[in-house]
Amino acid sequence: MKLMFKNYFLYLCFLFALISFYSVSAISLPKDQSFHNDYDLEWIYFVGHYTLENKQEVGMELSFFRAKILDKKSKSNLVVYPVHFAISDFSNKKHYSSQILGRSIGGLASFDQNTIRIENFMIEMKSDGSYHISAKPKDSSMIAVDLQLSVNLGNKLYHGDKGLSIKSLLDPNFRSNYYSITRIPTKGSISLKGKSYKIAPNQISWLDHEWSMAGLSDKENSWDWIGLSLDDGSDWMAFRFRKDKSSQSETFASKFVNGKILTYDPSSDIIFEPNGLKTWRSSSTQKTYPMEWNLSSSSEDLNLIIKPIFEEQEFDARVSTGLAYWEGGVLVQGTRNGKKVNGKGYLELKGYK
Repeated sequence: MKLMFKNYFLYLCFLFALISFYSVSAISLPKDQSFHNDYDLEWIYFVGHYTLENKQEVGMELSFFRAKILDKKSKSNLVVYPVHFAISDFSNKKHYSSQILGRSIGGLASFDQNTIRIENFMIEMKSDGSYHISAKPKDSSMIAVDLQLSVNLGNKLYHGDKGLSIKSLLDPNFRSNYYSITRIPTKGSISLKGKSYKIAPNQISWLDHEWSMAGLSDKENSWDWIGLSLDDGSDWMAFRFRKDKSSQSETFASKFVNGKILTYDPSSDIIFEPNGLKTWRSSSTQKTYPMEWNLSSSSEDLNLIIKPIFEEQEFDARVSTGLAYWEGGVLVQGTRNGKKVNGKGYLELKGYK
């Protein structure tokens, strides 16, 4: 059994270190709200900045994965369900995390059109347009969440061509189905250090859902991702993709404002890059991450500076997916259309050494 799990980790390390995309189809909601049996790699991902009833500021990351891997010994496909869960205590600059590698054996992981359940982690998608998400890790009594998200009231942001998202113009085989739902009205409770707190009124969350076919031929690609909500009402997603160590970064982006979606590819003037002013090195993994970023566009009259709320927000997932990455809450300042703007978001940095 230990050898079998070791092989799982090895395959997952390859699988989550790349996304070789092909065979995508148009997105239709609510049909596509849950996991898909016919795809190799998928995740549904929730993040948010929240004020608690005691005025404390926290952030949350809760990611449900479904990964199909080939077992070389049995020549059959195995499906595993990792979950990554983290609470960032912004007020006290502390990061708490939990992770599992779920399997359907014994009924520990299951999904249908309306429910995803992986051990003590769950998404319920209700007929009234709300999602109920809960996380109660067995391995940690420090953190938990129980939230109601009015997903039908959020902004649906389809990336690329109506949700068909190209990751590279250098190699168009890298693509996925991808949508976000932003500014989702959220209520409920968050537990921190074993104590439960209601979240304050008027809090919002961000949902990302992406699925693709994934090959195992290349473990070298990496990416940087940002999801931002600005106080002028606009929402922005941007990512830089590198298919291997020698490839240049290609930047893609999407914007939702006033009910309209605009998308940008590397041929546009959108720029998403580290400004080189600050890095942080993890004492756990020894990885070094760029900590300050710029998102800018001349045609959009946009110039944003992105900084982490605190630096130690790395997610060390080596025991579940074989990877470690930086995933944390950020604050944004800058200008748009000649006016000052502020914002909040989450930044993900994957593939650094």
